[in-house]
Amino acid sequence: MFYPPHVPGGVDNPLGRHAFYLTSKDLSAKGSFLIHGTNRPGGVGVRSSHGCIRLFPEDIETLFDRVPIGTSVRIIHEPYKVGWHNRHLYLEAHQPLTEAQYAGSNSLSRLANVIEATIGNSQLVNWTGAKMAAEMANGYPVRID
Repeated sequence: MFYPPHVPGGVDNPLGRHAFYLTSKDLSAKGSFLIHGTNRPGGVGVRSSHGCIRLFPEDIETLFDRVPIGTSVRIIHEPYKVGWHNRHLYLEAHQPLTEAQYAGSNSLSRLANVIEATIGNSQLVNWTGAKMAAEMANGYPVRID
């Protein structure tokens, strides 16, 4: 699909109304990445762009007004995230990236290591629930205690 060199922000812009342009400290890095809105919310949360991060229009609008220019951004690939909420343990699992350097990043032994490092006591974990959440890998936190 061909886009003109400049499309004003708004409903016809595939980036939506707001975008953060991320630059690398490594000046030899090619290309640029954005955190942006979208005029197609179905693309949020899936690998459908060219490395950018799409947010729902209302979420990017909230961030856009609160995040100052020059704020440092770190993007971390972790297929498993574990954390506590209201004294309950949750696991958030994502589909792993397909690039070769991420091979094995979604293994169950890696999941066990992440949980052990996070809570220090694997007996608190409902391992059947954790395995199911890891296999679903839908990006939503699931209670695993």
